[in-house]
Amino acid sequence: MTRPSNQPPRHFLDLFDVSTQDLRTILDASIAMKKQRKAGNTSNKPLADKTLAMIFDKPSTRTRVSFDVGMRQLGGEAIML
Repeated sequence: MTRPSNQPPRHFLDLFDVSTQDLRTILDASIAMKKQRKAGNTSNKPLADKTLAMIFDKPSTRTRVSFDVGMRQLGGEAIML
């Protein structure tokens, strides 16, 4: 699912925006990363040097913390706007 550098990024805003094959690729990659982390390998940082900006209409501590932790585990940062 790696995109060529000359293509703009695709955004995952709705499940219907993703093909069945792309969804399978995403799920397979996430399963592989989870197995690596459980085995003690924390060196895979695909979101290094990336920042996630989060905006929530309502206080959503559990969701915010989950996204924050996930970004940090994958090498990125999360900020609240």
